[in-house]
Amino acid sequence: MQDIQLFRSLVSNQNGTPITTSNKIATAFGKQHKSVLRAIENLDCSSEFRQRSYAPAEYIDEQGKPRPSFNMTKDGAIFLIMSFKGEKAGKFKEDYINAFNWMQETLQRRREIDLELAKKVLRNIVKTSSKEITIDNIQKMVCDYYDISYDKLQAKTRK
Repeated sequence: MQDIQLFRSLVSNQNGTPITTSNKIATAFGKQHKSVLRAIENLDCSSEFRQRSYAPAEYIDEQGKPRPSFNMTKDGAIFLIMSFKGEKAGKFKEDYINAFNWMQETLQRRREIDLELAKKVLRNIVKTSSKEITIDNIQKMVCDYYDISYDKLQAKTRK
């Protein structure tokens, strides 16, 4: 829950695009803003990546003076945070890796319906000549193949 609150505090909506700022990154990771600005300036990335990921901006400080800042995309924020050291940055990196691992495991568990699967299902239907080739029978074979309940397939909502 705390991780979700951190991510929500970092991200805002600017004209339908999720962004964050160098100020928010500094606050979230317990860094001085000038150190974050210097880190952005010193990132080893291409000029194309820098241009699409970091937009110069300004904010008004406590004294009412305009100060430099950056708005950044998700990719820019991740690239920057991956350069940080410290406990909070380490936790963020671990969470990011864990999210990728979870996604990879999820994708590996799912098998795509492709032409080979369709051929296999049809061959199985044809072999059992007592069954008619119907949409229902094809759906049942696909459900058996994926170990999915036929009732869930037929449900109006998918959960």
